[in-house]
Amino acid sequence: SQARRTKRGGIIASVWIDTHCHLDAADFDADRDAVVARARAAGVLQIVLPAVDRANFERVRTLAHEHGLAYALGIHPMCTDRAGDDDVAALRDALARAADDPRLVAVGEIGLDHFVPGLDRERQASIFAAQLRLAAAFGLPVLLHVRRAIDPVLKQLRQVRVRGGFLGWPLIGVTVAFLNAQNARCALVGAPVLAALAFGACKQGAVRVDFRPSANSTYTYDIDVQATTTTAIQGRAPSTTNSD
Repeated sequence: SQARRTKRGGIIASVWIDTHCHLDAADFDADRDAVVARARAAGVLQIVLPAVDRANFERVRTLAHEHGLAYALGIHPMCTDRAGDDDVAALRDALARAADDPRLVAVGEIGLDHFVPGLDRERQASIFAAQLRLAAAFGLPVLLHVRRAIDPVLKQLRQVRVRGGFLGWPLIGVTVAFLNAQNARCALVGAPVLAALAFGACKQGAVRVDFRPSANSTYTYDIDVQATTTTAIQGRAPSTTNSD
């Protein structure tokens, strides 16, 4: 990691944390150890493995402990069509069992997906709301999946306040995914946000992310996508403009 001292004497640390990596997928069975090793060699401090339904709650927990990683438990919006009240209850039980596990860091991957046709939006919203309440009850932040649903997601987040998760800042993990990374640019503006760049389906290319914690501060990250896995990225130290 790197650190930069501000004009006011504080220190802003620059670290890479992959908040969203489905390392439990069968695609990684042949080289999972090597993927983790490459990520660490590239400077990724930590990787969070999110669950997608009750069937892989135990799998992500086990992998996190085997590899010294972190994990999250939740029901993905694309899995809500086959989820019911018993699945939410199973999530509650799993969170309770792992309450003292330091590797459990969030409820996720949860959210709303209004991009995929045929998904029941009311069912998604109901299960999302239930999971936000669980996150609040267990004092955990959330990892969000949001596609074409930012307004209803923000509405629910205003109704259920969840814990922030990074250096005391009130943030939510956000995944910014690009189908084609060529010349893509994303600006994250407002409250501090921890961003994960998901390049699982990307072509090689350059992506720039601007993190703007305030109107007069911008931290710019340039990332060169060298491979088709999230954890095989090469990052460059952020360029910074700051009038603080």
